[in-house]
Amino acid sequence: MAVAIATSALTALTLDPGSGFNSTADSNGVDSVSILLDSIVSDAMSYLGTPYVYGGTGPDGFDCSGLICRVFADNGLELPRTVTAMESMGVTVAREELRPGDLLIFESPKHVGMYLGDGLFIHSSSYQDRGVVVTDLSQANYARRYSSARRMICPAP
Repeated sequence: MAVAIATSALTALTLDPGSGFNSTADSNGVDSVSILLDSIVSDAMSYLGTPYVYGGTGPDGFDCSGLICRVFADNGLELPRTVTAMESMGVTVAREELRPGDLLIFESPKHVGMYLGDGLFIHSSSYQDRGVVVTDLSQANYARRYSSARRMICPAP
């Protein structure tokens, strides 16, 4: 299985073989997509408690898109810096098909987080200076503002 990062709904770029994530399964049968997504989610979780900083790209502070850009960059993948640009990338994912690593887009104001599984997502919240936190997607403020989900990393066709 080849690994790709989706750059739009219609195109995908194959990951650089030098990125450490090749298209073969490891000795335990785990494919490179799973390894990459696990690494991205793990990196995001390592920033729990980091303060919210408007325009911050870490490691001492993040805004919402700065956190997402950082954890993808830490894994050799570049995403655009704004939520608006992120929401035009990847492939749309139905809410009932969310997987860890999918990006969640919220409206009014624009906001982005990363789905972790079990209805939870990680994001950098400016509300009461909470910073990087894990929140339940069913929380009223986020459930009401939820707009879409985007999958940035998928198996190549």
